[in-house]
Amino acid sequence: MPTGKAEEERRLARSDVVRTDLLRKTMQSLYNRSTMPRLWAPLAYTALLYCSLPFVRAATDVLRIRGLLRLALFALCVALAAAAVAAMVRRLRIPWLRALSLAAAGGAIYGAIYASMAIPEEFAHFIQYGPLPVLWFWALGPRMGLVAVLCAVTGLGDEVIQGMLPGRYFEWRDVGLNWVASALGIGAWVIAKTVR
Repeated sequence: MPTGKAEEERRLARSDVVRTDLLRKTMQSLYNRSTMPRLWAPLAYTALLYCSLPFVRAATDVLRIRGLLRLALFALCVALAAAAVAAMVRRLRIPWLRALSLAAAGGAIYGAIYASMAIPEEFAHFIQYGPLPVLWFWALGPRMGLVAVLCAVTGLGDEVIQGMLPGRYFEWRDVGLNWVASALGIGAWVIAKTVR
C-alpha cells in the first residue's frame, strides 16, 4: 500500500505533466511551423517602433523647421499605400484595380483623419500603427482577438517607454491614437480579406 507521501508525489507529478502538456499545446497552436518564420516581421517592426522613440522628436523638429514635415508625412503615406497594394496583389491575390481602389479608399480615410488633426505629428501614430495589425495577421493568421490585444499592448508599451525618456511624456491621448490606428489596420485587413 503506497504511503501518503508517495501518493502525493505521484499526484504532483501528474499535475505538472498536465500543465506542461497544456502549455505545449497552447504554444503549438500559436507558433506552428507556418507561423513561426513569419513572426520576425511584426516583432522586428515593433522593435523598430520602440528603438526609434528617442529620435522621432528630433527628426520631426528638423522637418518642421525646414517646412518638410507635411511632405514627409505625405511621402510615408504614399509608401504605405504602395506597400499595401503590393501586399494585396501578391499575398491576397486581389486584382490590381481592386487593390488600387481599396488603397484609394484607405487613402481617403487617412486624408480625412489628417485634415482633422491640428498637430501634424499626431498623424504619425496612424502611419506607425496602421500596418502593425496587418503584420500580426500575416504572422498569426485570422486571430482577431489576439491581434487586437498584441496591438493594444504595443501601443501602450510605446507610451510607457516614452514616459521614461527625458523630454518625453506618457499621454493617454497618444495611447488612444495608437489604438484607433490599429483598429483601422484591423478593419483594412478584414475588408481586404472579404473583398478577395
